[in-house]
Amino acid sequence: MEPEYSIQFDQHLEFRKDNALINDLTLVVLDGLAMDRVNRNAYKVTIGKILVNLFVAWKNDKDKVVGFSRGKTFWYAKNPMDNRFYNNPSLGFATVTKSLDVLVAKKWLIKTKEGFYDKEEKHGRTTRYKASKKLCDAFVEHGLTLSMVRREDSKKSVILRSKKPKKTPKNLRPRGKNIGYKSNKKIIQMEKNLERINWASEKAHIDLFITRDEEKQINRRLTKKAQREEGNIREIQYQDKSLQRIFNVDFEHGGRFYGGFWQQIPSEYRDRLTIHNHLTGEIDYSQIHPTILYDKIGQPMVDELHRPIDPYSFDDENRKSNKKVFNTMLNSKNFKECEWACSHNDGFVLPKKFETWKDFLNHIQTFHQPISDYFFTGYGLKLQRLDSDICETVLMEMFSIGKIVLPVHDSFVTTWDNYLALGQCMNQASLKHLGFHLWSKPEVKMFDGVPVKVDPTTITTNTDYFKRREEFYRAIDIEDPHGDTEIDEYGFGDLDGYH
Repeated sequence: MEPEYSIQFDQHLEFRKDNALINDLTLVVLDGLAMDRVNRNAYKVTIGKILVNLFVAWKNDKDKVVGFSRGKTFWYAKNPMDNRFYNNPSLGFATVTKSLDVLVAKKWLIKTKEGFYDKEEKHGRTTRYKASKKLCDAFVEHGLTLSMVRREDSKKSVILRSKKPKKTPKNLRPRGKNIGYKSNKKIIQMEKNLERINWASEKAHIDLFITRDEEKQINRRLTKKAQREEGNIREIQYQDKSLQRIFNVDFEHGGRFYGGFWQQIPSEYRDRLTIHNHLTGEIDYSQIHPTILYDKIGQPMVDELHRPIDPYSFDDENRKSNKKVFNTMLNSKNFKECEWACSHNDGFVLPKKFETWKDFLNHIQTFHQPISDYFFTGYGLKLQRLDSDICETVLMEMFSIGKIVLPVHDSFVTTWDNYLALGQCMNQASLKHLGFHLWSKPEVKMFDGVPVKVDPTTITTNTDYFKRREEFYRAIDIEDPHGDTEIDEYGFGDLDGYH
């Protein structure tokens, strides 16, 4: 049966330590090649990369496959400045493709589907592989766990992507390709900052304190989202803790931080995130983009009676959807593009009192007439560059005092004991980049005016959390400092005084 979905080969995944399975299959490949002269170390590195990708796919879902490009253009660049999709110097087209062919011939891998590329549509699929039963049995025999997987330090952290190709019936959600760029002092500093942030995250146990049933529910939701958006993330990827900054077309647009597994989970579960076995909370920059735009034109965000307005209150039916529509208006290059995006996104809700999306978009333009010139211009990507710089400042300031913070674009997650420091840091960062303090607020679940936290006793009997915690510390050769099936809690502290 055709596998349901795949993940793209990740050249930067690796096992934390050498293991016997890599050594065994390296010998299998070298024997199968029967070559007099061969770079044994290059093939060992290649086999390790292939195995770790297949293991991660299999561990998450038994039917998941891995897509490997067999096109030379993905591996070799005519221009040294050009960043190929596969730009890991430890890998090469020949070693990867020959290794795959031998492993298939020796029944360690199964090729599930040949790849293709449509030049006219500029759209294609990579060749798909999955672990055979023999290899899956070997994963179990060697005691491999996801905690043994990490991202190598050499992972390219600053990415520049080309302009998205036009939508076609075969490719409804096109994505820009990674492109080359000339480095400079600012980019080098971005890379150094991310290296420090990722180093700290890699050393930390970052997890989700959820039940097995809740994990299944989250994975079902991720699967539905992936099917809707043609994505690959269909379950929680606990090992994904490394961040990248992704820019669009040039370094004046985009630049937001992506890559952490916590960014993929549904927002209502983010209060279950843990850092080193401690519960966390979230602080959000409220209304960041409309606030910046109104400040830019020198006009307060108020109504005709000079009362503060909620920028997403142009309709009361669905504020969450309204925010998405507002941001789409800022990010779209023209009205037609925005109208299409709104009408083809399941997460967008057209209010009942409007017959068409055109009517609703015109209504929003009228509601936000002072800043309407910024709509349908793509200006949202410039705002993303600004908020990503603010984010970088927050992360580095917290890193400088030894605190781990998990970014979710315009909000930040940290342990409760770091709440005060985070709030102060966020205020100072907005002042530095904007000249004024952005309003920020804690994302705290309340009941009768009292903060509601997770009750650890309701989860401990039906969770894999403690198993993952144990495996993580074992993988980094550190004895679990907690040593029990409990989770540590910090008090909320003075939430009113975090400013």
